[in-house]
Amino acid sequence: MDLIAALSSLKTASEVVKAIRAAEKSLDEATLKQRLADVTVALADGRVALAEVQEVLAGKDKEISELKAAIQQIGELVEGPGGYYYLPNEDGTPKGAPVCPKCKAEGRVMQTVQSRLANKAQCPTCKNEYQPVSIYLPSGVTAAEETSRRRKEIADQSRAVNRNPFGRDSWMRR
Repeated sequence: MDLIAALSSLKTASEVVKAIRAAEKSLDEATLKQRLADVTVALADGRVALAEVQEVLAGKDKEISELKAAIQQIGELVEGPGGYYYLPNEDGTPKGAPVCPKCKAEGRVMQTVQSRLANKAQCPTCKNEYQPVSIYLPSGVTAAEETSRRRKEIADQSRAVNRNPFGRDSWMRR
């Protein structure tokens, strides 16, 4: 139900109540009970519809606050080489990998992740790849340290993919 249906149910209930008041003395008991049942049903329908409207409004409020946060975050982005935008460091310089241009155009700020190649990045959400990109390292981290860290991370991921989930040679133990 939507807001119009809720208002219609409440209007029907109020009309039935007015009719009962106007003809209270001329109605027999069975008719009076039927009209009261009609009012109860209309009021229940109105309550259900208003609860549904309240849920929809709460969802819209949440979506609005998320969009406001995204707009604020998009406004804080720093432009870097190649026309890519980056999240800012405290000093306003670019940080990490660029933000996905496709997701940014859709109102989301999704930072890409560096792929196996040094100048290539991929969005974890839409899976688009971008090349060439500049990756800004945290201050105090050298390129050699970052390369070593990336190689270890890739090796760990590769081991995790190739690992037997039941343990080594688990089929032989039975």
